[in-house]
This record gives sequence, C-alpha cells and structure tokens, in this order.
Amino acid sequence: MENGKIEILIIELAGASIKNKLSWRHSISRSAPIGLYCLKAIDKERITLIDVPVAQINDMLAHYKSSSVKTVICRLAEEPDIESVKAIIAAIREIYPNSRLGCNFVKSDVTKDFDFIIYGTGKSSILRILRGDELSGYCDQLN
Repeated sequence: MENGKIEILIIELAGASIKNKLSWRHSISRSAPIGLYCLKAIDKERITLIDVPVAQINDMLAHYKSSSVKTVICRLAEEPDIESVKAIIAAIREIYPNSRLGCNFVKSDVTKDFDFIIYGTGKSSILRILRGDELSGYCDQLN
C-alpha cells in the first residue's frame, strides 16, 4: 500500500496513561483494541492504524509524512498522561499542520487541545471524514 493514499491515521495512545507511565500497557506486543481494527477495515487504502509503543510514535508519524493525511484520531487512555499526550499532539501538529486532530472522549483537560471529540464507536465520524467533512466539537453523540 502506498503511503500517499492514507487520509486518516488512527493512533492507539492507551499506553500514554498515568497508570502505565513506565510501560506500554505492560507489554510492547499488546495489540490495539479490536474496535480500532474494525475502523481501519472501513477503507484499508485510506485509513491506517498506528499501534506502537509511545516512544516510537514520532518515527511512525514521520513514516506517513508524505501521505495526504487529512485527519489524525488518537485513542486516549481513561487517565491520560497529560505531558506525554501534549508532546504527541505537538508532534502531530508539526508534521501534519493542516490536518484535523480528534480523540475519543475522556474526562481530562487534554481534550481541549483537539479539534473534535468522538463519543461512541467512531464509525460515523470515520465515514464523514472519508466523505470530506471537517469535524469539530463533539461527534457521534449517544442519544
């Protein structure tokens, strides 16, 4: 698959949590939740999943720098390590300055640094992005 076709990066950041400050989910080989793989399966040519230890995120972001990335979605831990997440946000904004940045809903002030917040599975948000919508605010709200 060519990197140039990738429009959406989904980044698993559950390892950047207060509980796992020194390790990444207790194991580097731990896989991302199945829901993230399901989102990637919507369109494998235009969506990719970055599921690596937090220390390797910058290398993976640089790998996709030549892509036409429009949106980066981060899956945060329930209790994110604010410093780690802010550093990752800064790297994303530097590498992809014109991209929208979103995350799942967590009870943390770090969410204010994102362009949009996803409630629920994210499926309709992904489909909207692929249609060309620029998301902002809260998306996929549960009724």
